[in-house]
Amino acid sequence: MLALIQTKICNNNHRLSHKNTLPTAQWTSKADDADQQAWTKLAADNFFMNLDYLKALEQNLPNSITPYYLVVEQNGVPMVAVYCQMYEFLGTELAFLKTKNKKIIHNLTIDALQCTKFRFLTIGNFFQTASQNIAKHPTLSDEDALRIVLKQTTAEKQNIGFDAIILKDTTSADANPQGFHAFYTEPNMVVEINKNWACFDDYLDNLSSKYRIRAKNVLKHTQTIDKHLLSNDQIETYQTRLYELFGVVCNEANFSVGRVKQSYFYDLKCRLEDQFQILGYFLEGELIGFASFFINKRQQILESHFVGFQYEHNKTYKLYQTMLYDFVRFAIENQSQKLYLSRTAPEIKSTVGAVPQTLNCAIRFEQRLTNYLLANTLKYIPQSPWTQRRPFKDPQNLL
Repeated sequence: MLALIQTKICNNNHRLSHKNTLPTAQWTSKADDADQQAWTKLAADNFFMNLDYLKALEQNLPNSITPYYLVVEQNGVPMVAVYCQMYEFLGTELAFLKTKNKKIIHNLTIDALQCTKFRFLTIGNFFQTASQNIAKHPTLSDEDALRIVLKQTTAEKQNIGFDAIILKDTTSADANPQGFHAFYTEPNMVVEINKNWACFDDYLDNLSSKYRIRAKNVLKHTQTIDKHLLSNDQIETYQTRLYELFGVVCNEANFSVGRVKQSYFYDLKCRLEDQFQILGYFLEGELIGFASFFINKRQQILESHFVGFQYEHNKTYKLYQTMLYDFVRFAIENQSQKLYLSRTAPEIKSTVGAVPQTLNCAIRFEQRLTNYLLANTLKYIPQSPWTQRRPFKDPQNLL
């Protein structure tokens, strides 16, 4: 497995501050081997490029994913740092894209691709939504930074070997470069936290009568549930149970790139401490559910993470809906400006005040024929219809 590769590539089209110089690109598959000083300098304001977080993730990635860290320097000045993931993808996982109508060419393409195995180099993190995984020098625009990254990945193709590049959750205006094909993903659901909400009751008072009654009814279901944040020792004690509950939810997903290892939650807590929390839900002393989240104090964002529960308990105690309200509660208590609720289940998330944030994703296959066929196929990625709920009395609470 690649540990560290140094490459020097002449780049005549970049807009870096020094001309006629050779950018130096350092690739590594281990966070400990990355240029720690350069990485930290570029990614200081990026919560999910924090090396403590990335090291915990690296130790717990599924076998199908290999991380890569890229640092590009110009005349000794760090210019770009990038977090990537190489994902080994079996074509059989594309079966869900087959349509029930008469799109013969589309379905034949899917059948053909199911016989192959791909290596996708993803510029981004499969286990986080809306995380920006390109950190850049302030003199670079987003478009220039992305252009540099794509040049370096192309130059490194022979060493690390990939069949396609995925741009994940890009917010840049140049989110669909030449040769890339955009594809649909569910939006990130975001709650704007009103600065006048000093406590959860203030949030409830801002809901319309219908949604306030609904919230109180949901919360009544968990009156017999003991809820508390888990300490490091408790997470270690309950890690088998946490992983079991997490697996129950994961098994319901239509598509998955794999599951983090059992020690993931404990390793995250040890490295991030108060920046990562797990709220445990106990019934008569038994852990029946959990909700995890990150507290990004610098950007004033609380971001929900993995949850777990048994579905029979969820039906009886409205656990998932309660978790959404608890995320709102902790966002208010931590004086966050935004609550990120991630993808999936957008309609139920909108009932607590979340609205969609569109994220751009695109892919480019290195083989031209595959890339051409894919352009038509991606149009048929299924989109589940849902209704945006508007629970607030005051529409200004919406983004």
